[in-house]
Amino acid sequence: MADGGEGGVTLEQVAREAGVSPSTVSRILNGTANVRDAKVRAVQAAIAKLRFMPNAAARALAGGRSMSIGVVIQAIDSPFYGEALAAIEKALLRAGYSVLFVSGRWREDDERRGIDHLVSRRVDGIILVTSCLPDAELQRLSRALPVVLTGRALPGERLHCLDTDAVPGARLATEHLIAQGHSRIAFISGPVDHPDARQRLEGYRAALRAHRIPRVPQLVVEGDYSDACGTALTPEFLKSLSSTAVCPPATGPVKRARARSTEGTRGFADG
Repeated sequence: MADGGEGGVTLEQVAREAGVSPSTVSRILNGTANVRDAKVRAVQAAIAKLRFMPNAAARALAGGRSMSIGVVIQAIDSPFYGEALAAIEKALLRAGYSVLFVSGRWREDDERRGIDHLVSRRVDGIILVTSCLPDAELQRLSRALPVVLTGRALPGERLHCLDTDAVPGARLATEHLIAQGHSRIAFISGPVDHPDARQRLEGYRAALRAHRIPRVPQLVVEGDYSDACGTALTPEFLKSLSSTAVCPPATGPVKRARARSTEGTRGFADG
């Protein structure tokens, strides 16, 4: 059966140009060929000369793989995740995979819809750059296809977790402000139902305890890890709290706060 390339060139044409059989070309494209290097080079040269682009849908049907990976990001427009997304895309493209990005917007329903869309596109796996979904739901998803999850540690045969301890970072950021002489420090947290946000809040509280600074509940405000939450850091907001420093959850709010800061609010630190 001819494999029509996306550019109009067929697999048979590549095979004739390379002097091999169409099945050999197919196996080389799928990475399953056990042939001499000379044949691989001949096929690669023919593909380059003819500008052959394998039909991804046909390859998925034939080999059961789409050579695509889905990536779920909570706020795709947030600079907080930009570096991670660029690294993910670079690594996957280098490995021959295409990348599909969807945004969960820190809402369970939106995240589910995004995952359903990726599954319908027959992705070979999903990377969740943090997730709002319950543990059991993520474990069920991993039984259907491989899943990489950041920001949480869960058991699962095909669930690979990259967890970090956010407590020390938030504590260091708060202690940096304390060392500058601040004692009334406002903290902009992430969504309180997210493990990472709870760890950051614990780091902030641990620093206050270590320095015998009383906790003031009104100084802790829930944010959403987006640049937009930096709009909360207006002079009016800070003045109403009588705070002299702010420990936000991400780079975007820090930049926004500094741009809007007044003489009465001198301290800012990443949480």
